[in-house]
Amino acid sequence: MFKQYKQEKIENIGTAYVYSHSSGCRLIYIENDDKDRVFTIGFNTLPDNDKGIPHIVEHSVLCGSENFNVKDPFNILDKGSIHTYLNAMTYRDKTVYPVASTNEADFKTLMRVYCDAVFRPLMYKNEGIFRQEGWNSDGREYNGIVLNEMKGVYSDPAVVLSEMLNKKIFEGCGYGNDAGGNPDFITDLSYEEFLEFHKNHYHPSNAVIYLYGDIDINEYINILDNEFFSDFEYKEPPKLNKVVVNENVELSIHYNTKSKNILTVAFNTGSSNDITKCTMLGILATLLCYTEGGNIKESLLNNGLGDKVSCDFDDSGLSTIFEITVENSDEINTDKFKKVLNNTFKEIAQNGVDDYKLKGVINSIKFFFKEEDFGYKPKGLFYGLLLINNFLKGRENFEPIKINEIFENMEKINIKDLINEYFVDKGSYGILIADEKEIKEKKEPVPENNKTLLDYQSKEDSPEEIKKLMSTRVSDISKESFKIKYDSENENVFVPLESGDIIYTDIYFDVSDFDNLTALSVYKAIADIYDERLSNDIDYYTGGFGIEVTTLQRKNEYRPVLLFRIKCLKENFDKSLDIFKNVIFQKFSNNNRILRLVSETKQNIKSGYIEGGNSKAIGEALGQVSAAYYWESRARGIDYYNYLSNDIDIIAKDVNLVNNVFKRGNAFYAVAGASEDKEKIV
Repeated sequence: MFKQYKQEKIENIGTAYVYSHSSGCRLIYIENDDKDRVFTIGFNTLPDNDKGIPHIVEHSVLCGSENFNVKDPFNILDKGSIHTYLNAMTYRDKTVYPVASTNEADFKTLMRVYCDAVFRPLMYKNEGIFRQEGWNSDGREYNGIVLNEMKGVYSDPAVVLSEMLNKKIFEGCGYGNDAGGNPDFITDLSYEEFLEFHKNHYHPSNAVIYLYGDIDINEYINILDNEFFSDFEYKEPPKLNKVVVNENVELSIHYNTKSKNILTVAFNTGSSNDITKCTMLGILATLLCYTEGGNIKESLLNNGLGDKVSCDFDDSGLSTIFEITVENSDEINTDKFKKVLNNTFKEIAQNGVDDYKLKGVINSIKFFFKEEDFGYKPKGLFYGLLLINNFLKGRENFEPIKINEIFENMEKINIKDLINEYFVDKGSYGILIADEKEIKEKKEPVPENNKTLLDYQSKEDSPEEIKKLMSTRVSDISKESFKIKYDSENENVFVPLESGDIIYTDIYFDVSDFDNLTALSVYKAIADIYDERLSNDIDYYTGGFGIEVTTLQRKNEYRPVLLFRIKCLKENFDKSLDIFKNVIFQKFSNNNRILRLVSETKQNIKSGYIEGGNSKAIGEALGQVSAAYYWESRARGIDYYNYLSNDIDIIAKDVNLVNNVFKRGNAFYAVAGASEDKEKIV
C-alpha cells in the first residue's frame, strides 16, 4: 500500500505530495490542472565498471515484457499513441523512464507499459535481446546498438579526454565509470552480469516514481499497487558509495586525430546538496565561458590557447564538477593553460565579475522559467527530472523547483568567495595530444555468439500483442483542428495571447535576390555577438534573440528569408526593437573579431559533423531533391563549412553586403502578445 507522508504547496507549480510503499518505493505527485500528464520512474544505477551495463539495461527492458510481448513496444507506442514525450535516459548514476500524454487513456497505457518493462522484461527469457542491444559477434566483427552508439560518442577526442580525466578524479568510486559504456570494455560484459545488475537495481526499494498533472491520484496509486508492487517485498537497495574525489590530478594522453590538441580542467566544486550554490555555479559557467567578453573565454582565446572554449557544470551526481575545455590548441603541455586560467580566477576573486553581464545571465534564466518553454520536454517532466534526481540522492525535499526562493537566496552568495574556494590554485588538468602515429590496437572478435540474436530477430510479433499497445481509439482524438486566431494586414500578422507578459516577435527579410547564402549564414552566426555590448544587452533585456536562414512555403513556392526571432517581457519590448535596429545597422569592420567568431563557428560545425554526421548527410541529400531543403542545404551544408576557409577579407566583405537586404518594403513580421497591447506593439 502507498501511504502519504508529505504535502507542500509549490509556488506557480501546484501541490506536491510524497507517498511511500511497503516495497520501499517512493512516489511524488504534483497536483495541478495541467492536461499534459507526466509519469516517470527512476532508479539509482551507479556502475562498477565501464561495460555500459546501465545503458544496455535501459535499451533492453524496452524490448518487450510479460504483459506486452512484442520486440519493440517503444516503436509501436511512438507511432500509435498520443504522447507528448516518450523516452528513456541513462545518466552517470541513474536511469529514468519518462512518458507524457494529454490523453488520459493513452497515458495509463504508457504508464503500464513502462512499469511492466522495467519490472518484468523479456530479456531474462531471451538472450537475443542482450545481443541486439548490447553487443554480439559474428566471428568477424563486433556489433550491437549500444556498442555502435558509444563508438560514435568516443570518436570525439574531447569526450575521450573528459572521460579519462573523470576516471582519474573519481578513481576509487563509481562516479569514475562511464554508465553509457566505453566501447573498449562493452564487449567484456557477460549476459549473466547484465541480468544480475537488473536484478539488484530494478527493485521498488531502489526506485522513485513521479506523477504530474490533472489525474485522480488514488486511481493511479491503486493501479501501481495492484498490478505491479504487490509482487515485491522490501529489500535493502544498493548504496551510493561514498564519493572519492582526487584533487590536482594530471593527465596527458596521445590520440590519433587530425584535429589539434585539446586542453581541459576539472574543478571539484563540492556537494550537490546546496541547490542555490549549484545554480550560481551554473550561471558562472555561462557568464565566464559563453557570454561575449566572458572573463575565462577572453583570457584563453586572447592568449592563443585555442579557438573554441566550452564549459560544463555537472551537478547531477553527489559531487559536482566544473569543467573547462579548449579545443584546437598548439600547446604541448598544460603549463600555460594553468597559468592563464589561475591568474584570471585570481583577478575575478579580487575584483569580481561585471554586474551588468551577471544580471543579464540571471535575467535570461528567470525568463526561461517564466516562459516555461523547456524545449522538447513538457514542463511537468522538466520539474520531475529535478525532483527524481533529488529524491534518488536521499534529499526528500522540493528545493530544486522553488525557483523564486533559489533566486532570492542567490543574492546572498559572494561570488569572490566562491571563486576563491573552488577555483584559485585548484583544478585537475588534462591534455590530449593529437598524434596520427598513435595506433590503437584492434580487439579481435570472439567466436560467433549471435545465434540467439538471429533467432530473436526472425520471430514476428503477434497481432494480439500489438493490439494491447494500440490503446488510442479514433474517438479519443478530437475532430476539432487546432486553430490559431490572428489578425493580418498584407503579410504582417498579429496573434493575440491569453497571457500577456511575454511578446514574441518574428521579423522576416526576403533574400530571394541575394545570391550568397553562405554569407547569410556567416551573418547569422556572428551578427548578435559581434558587438560585445549588444550581446550583453540581448542577455539583459530579452529572453532570446535568434537569427535563422530558412524558407517559407506557400503552396508550391519556396521563399528564402533571413529571420530575426525575438522574445522579451512586455516592459522590454521597445528596448528589444532598439537592439534589433542596432544589430541590423552595425558595420563589420574588425577583421580580427570576425576571424575569431568564424573560427569558433567552424569548430562548432566540425563537432556537429562528428556527433551527427548522419543528419548532415540527410540534409545534403534532401537539398538535392526538395525545393524546401534546397535553400537551407546551401546555407547550412558543406558549402557553408568550406566557405569559412576563405580569406577573412573576403568573408568580411561578403558579410557587410548582407546589409543590402535591410531595406524598406523587403520586411514583414509576425507578433504574438496580449490583445490589449496590440496597438502599441504593431
